[in-house]
Amino acid sequence: MILSSFISFTILIPYSFATPAKVVSRSATDTFTNEQEFSNVEARVLPPTQKKKVTGEQYEVETVQLPVDHDNPSAGKFDNRFWCSDEYYIQGGPVFLLDVGQQEAETFAREMLSERNPAYNLMKKMHGMAIVWEHRYYGKSWHMKITTESQAHDMRYLTLEQSLNDVKIFAKRFRRPNLPKVEVHSAAVPWVFVGGDYAGLRAVRMRQLHPDTIFASYAATAPLLANLDWKGPSELLPKFMNAVGLDSCVEMIEGAIKLLDYILSQEDQDDALKVKEKFLGPAAKTGSNEQFVGIVEAFASIWISAANFDPHKSGYMADFCKFVSLTPEEIRKSRNPRARYWPRTRDWIVLLKWAQHPFIAWQANFQPFLKAAYSGEVQVNYKLGAKLEDMDAISREWQACTEIVNWDQGPAAFTSKFHTTKSDSSLCELQFPNGKASKIMPVPPDIASFNKKYGGLDPGKWPTNVFYTIGEYSLAREESIFSSKSPVRVKADIPPCARNLNDKTVFGTEIVNEANANDVKMYDRGKAAQQTWHIFEEALEKWVKDHRKNPTQCK
Repeated sequence: MILSSFISFTILIPYSFATPAKVVSRSATDTFTNEQEFSNVEARVLPPTQKKKVTGEQYEVETVQLPVDHDNPSAGKFDNRFWCSDEYYIQGGPVFLLDVGQQEAETFAREMLSERNPAYNLMKKMHGMAIVWEHRYYGKSWHMKITTESQAHDMRYLTLEQSLNDVKIFAKRFRRPNLPKVEVHSAAVPWVFVGGDYAGLRAVRMRQLHPDTIFASYAATAPLLANLDWKGPSELLPKFMNAVGLDSCVEMIEGAIKLLDYILSQEDQDDALKVKEKFLGPAAKTGSNEQFVGIVEAFASIWISAANFDPHKSGYMADFCKFVSLTPEEIRKSRNPRARYWPRTRDWIVLLKWAQHPFIAWQANFQPFLKAAYSGEVQVNYKLGAKLEDMDAISREWQACTEIVNWDQGPAAFTSKFHTTKSDSSLCELQFPNGKASKIMPVPPDIASFNKKYGGLDPGKWPTNVFYTIGEYSLAREESIFSSKSPVRVKADIPPCARNLNDKTVFGTEIVNEANANDVKMYDRGKAAQQTWHIFEEALEKWVKDHRKNPTQCK
């Protein structure tokens, strides 16, 4: 499985916890006034037909028209969605752009524009404004509907560069109809970009490439390096689980995966087909072993989803371990020399129990799981070898196949030997069969060019006025500035505005007992994660004060 495709599921709040925002659409009645304005790739916020009173429970969806291709105005334009809280704004206050990343934003708008969000609370305190931003090609921010028939030609405008330019143009021309005499665009007031995981990467690169647009960034668990040999699930995850007392579970998972590899390798595939059906239902029999192990291995995202990690806390990896653990009766059966796959009967029992874990339903049958989240269990019947159908999932797959690449390889403790660069590449070619021939989608991805373009972990490319955070147990740490290979140190000492402390130190902190970008999530943040916002608040207030004193040197 291309694991970067599930990292971004965890940016804000678990889907099963989400409450859809109540929104009122506005018609796109205001467009570019002339061809010259469009050729300059500038965009304006569409004025509301009627501004409703903001209650804290309801925000209207708004749209801005942006170029489909920032390098070619003839490609047309599209409506990009956003939600805005401006009821606390006092002239001169900062604008916080809250980036949702690789998912639709409507579900999260109400939660993000509420006191559950630390960024929102900081915005209120600084008399600022907050914007929830939807990424192009996600939700309803697209120029064409993405389907199973979408090809590389249709997806070619979904790039990091195009999406960053969207924010640049939006911020440059931003205005509020209810504040007609107040300038709030990026040249008039400080703009602050907040994001985690992929959105954290965007927070860094936005400040790096467009410092005149984004004044400061909060970047949580930002994977700055694309990687075809990601060690997070295969090496870091078992190491972290051992560190928090789940060592017996590590042994169970490793044993089950080794047995699974043995079963899938047999010439007689009867048992292999039975295992696939146990996990994914009858339709799974048609798929390849390579496709199947990707679904099985996705249990790693249970760890990524953990908040305020506690090995004994309900709902996370400890629950998975408890679920697959053997009962006294099962232990007795596993010791019977006549039992199935003896002396590896324990691994067989663990594998069968693993197949029944609710997360398999979530991973393999994502949309039906959402619909049934509050109503009961999901009946899984996943057809391996079928294309993704959900638009957001297709867009994530495109990014995972082209730029936002973190592929892991087996064999390893938690990774099957069937999981290879070739198997991941086959998923890309399954979804976008003409991608390689079109030369728009190199197979495998050209990560060298991507890392060179944006700098990877090159400290010379790391911008100022960025606060970096990472969880102690984050699987993405080796792709971040917190990597063991990083040439710089990370310290929480606040640097001067638009400067680093020195050439070998950047501003940031590691969050103890946390897994992944939990400091930007809407729920269950531990004290350490909450403390990061106190550090950033102090830094941002200092930088804004310095900027007001000397805007030319502090920008």
